[in-house]
Amino acid sequence: HLTKQTVKYKPFHNQLAKSALALLMREVTERVFSHWINDVLKYNKDTFSKFKQVSIQDGSTVAVKSSLKDIWPCRFKKTCPAAIELHVTINLTKGSIDKASITPDTFSERAEVPEPADLKGHLFLADRGYYSADFVNNLNKAGGFYVIRAKGLKKVLIHKAIRADGKELINVKHPQLAVLQKRLPKQQMVDMDVEIKGKIVRLIGIWSLKEKRHTYLISNLKRDEFSMRDISLIYRVRWQ
Repeated sequence: HLTKQTVKYKPFHNQLAKSALALLMREVTERVFSHWINDVLKYNKDTFSKFKQVSIQDGSTVAVKSSLKDIWPCRFKKTCPAAIELHVTINLTKGSIDKASITPDTFSERAEVPEPADLKGHLFLADRGYYSADFVNNLNKAGGFYVIRAKGLKKVLIHKAIRADGKELINVKHPQLAVLQKRLPKQQMVDMDVEIKGKIVRLIGIWSLKEKRHTYLISNLKRDEFSMRDISLIYRVRWQ
């Protein structure tokens, strides 16, 4: 269309069927990432200059023919009997894809994340499907940094909770998050120290207008270097 040429279906389809198409599309994708991402984030200064690399982990579910349900089972059996999940580790620093794999949709997302030792000096961004206490503890030990949306935290103990305006929220010793959650403000973020498996970690509480509940971001980035707002903006990069 762009060249005002007539394209016949069969020879065009034959080109798409060649294995070289995958190599071409990978090259195109990497160039697109490079142009879109690096110019915006400017890794050589400011927020991201501390890190050796910024990595994003995510997965996308794609439905396939229902007859493949025994080979590629889907988590949502009523609406989608068969599906694959594409797992991708994106290297934002270079604007490229480090790793991609395909599994049945029922496979665990956490099994596809890089090893903590491979994330030394990296900033790792991921959604709550990738959160686990063991993973963040091992990543911290390996010298990696993270901002991950967390879940299943109602029973964790709160050691400190400070609103954006500086007011402390705790008036009893180490309440559970389920107790304090009722007092968390909707207009301000809250910066907390919480105890998870005997380790003190940082947790940011942010009210979500869309979901009508608090979203929790767990991180090992230091307060004197990264404010609550910095953490929330860093996590938003995952949605870019």
